[in-house]
Amino acid sequence: MKFSVMSRQNARKFSFGNIPEKTIIVSITDVQSDFNHFKRQANLIGVCDVKFDDVERGEENCITKQDAQKILAFVNRYKDVAEHIIVHCEAGVSRSAGVCAALMHILTGNDMAIFDNPRFTPNMTCYRMVMNEYYEKLNEEEIAEKEAHNLDVWKKENDIEER
Repeated sequence: MKFSVMSRQNARKFSFGNIPEKTIIVSITDVQSDFNHFKRQANLIGVCDVKFDDVERGEENCITKQDAQKILAFVNRYKDVAEHIIVHCEAGVSRSAGVCAALMHILTGNDMAIFDNPRFTPNMTCYRMVMNEYYEKLNEEEIAEKEAHNLDVWKKENDIEER
């Protein structure tokens, strides 16, 4: 899977060019800005619009838990078909880099392409929010699986059949 961090302008231009692979875009705009507009075409298979400012935790208009959940649900929906994930914000330096690094870590286990690149200054609040939501959901699913497994074992040990 390929990952790209772009500015608002470059992401829009990208959508008007030839998109050779199945691509999704996480479009991050400032709270006071209009959503970005993209040319719909066959290989642009999805866009996730979120609005939050380039601020740190506790500041007004910061990324929220709901924003992180929306991004993760969107990427999860397309992860098996998307070949390219683009994350953009206004400048393509901070918020998009933080979100993209988290997605790279979650999907590939390696986010160093962002952290080693001097072009980026990842917003660590964005990075942590997406990572925290991912691991919180993962833990909930693991707990549910273990509970179901334990119940199955208990039923088997006690010769209880399902009806």
